[in-house]
Amino acid sequence: MFDRATRQRGIGSMLMGAIQAAAESLSARMIVLETQSCNEAAIAFYRRNGFSIIGFDLYTYSNTDPERHEVRIEMGKKLK
Repeated sequence: MFDRATRQRGIGSMLMGAIQAAAESLSARMIVLETQSCNEAAIAFYRRNGFSIIGFDLYTYSNTDPERHEVRIEMGKKLK
């Protein structure tokens, strides 16, 4: 995770761009990632970078995930 001084400088978006370029060079049709529903900053970042929610799993981490607001969210971005 980046410290506060490093955030909002575009580094994460540049990394996402590099990942997308690598995926496209391999003729991938989609990039898929996972995060937790409680990680609102990450979800907002991924949405800003063109990802949308494509699925979730209520019990990936433990049987009490929903009660602890730690649902696994899958996000994806279609490639050209």
